[in-house]
Amino acid sequence: MVALSRRRAPAGTTYIPPGEKEVVMPTCSDCALYTRKTATSGECSINGPVPADRDAGRCPSRTFRPRG
Repeated sequence: MVALSRRRAPAGTTYIPPGEKEVVMPTCSDCALYTRKTATSGECSINGPVPADRDAGRCPSRTFRPRG
């Protein structure tokens, strides 16, 4: 029998098999309550100053509303 080898991604990366899409978490900058101040930060109308790249799941008041 021949052992099948599994492909491993380098440390610190995620391997995504061919044909599958990466799930991308929305960020504060994707929220309707977010106002951009600089390229890396902005202000939430409820929570105050926030980084633009914070995951929406980490919203302190759980008020993420997608732009639309």
